[in-house]
Amino acid sequence: MVKVEGFNFPKNLYYSRDHLWIDIRENEAKIGFTSLGEALCKEIVHVDLPFEGDQRKQGEEIGSFETIKAVFRIHAPLSGKVMKTNNTLYKQPDLINEDPYGKGWLFVIAATRPKSELKKLMVAEKSAKYYKAIIEEEKTKFGEYDEPH
Repeated sequence: MVKVEGFNFPKNLYYSRDHLWIDIRENEAKIGFTSLGEALCKEIVHVDLPFEGDQRKQGEEIGSFETIKAVFRIHAPLSGKVMKTNNTLYKQPDLINEDPYGKGWLFVIAATRPKSELKKLMVAEKSAKYYKAIIEEEKTKFGEYDEPH
C-alpha cells in the first residue's frame, strides 16, 4: 500500500490521471474511483454507468457522476467491452465515497488491448507522486481538503 497524505493507493492496481483505479486480472479489469478522487468530489449523489455490452476505446466517455456541485464525466481507462456494472450504485451512490476500493467499484471491462494501454496508466508509486502534486494544489487553492475515509 502506498499512502499519500492519508490516502491509500494499493500497489496491485493501476491508476489513471482522472482518479480511477484499475484492477486487471488476465484481460478483465474492474474499475473504480481512488480514495483521493472520491474525496475531491465530496458527496456523489447520482451515477450513470455504461450498459453491459457497451464497447469503448481508451479515453472515450463511458459514464458520469453527479455531486452536489457539478456533473463529471468518466472516461474509459482501457478499451474493451463492458461485462458488468455495479447496479447497487444507482440506489446507493454514496458507496463510492464510503468504500471506493470495495463496494464502491463502478464496472468491469473485458480489455481488448491491455498490454499497450496499461503503459499509459500509472503504477502505485508513480501515481503517488502525481496525486501528491494534486493534493498540494488543492491545499494552495482551498487551504484544506476532505480527509480520506
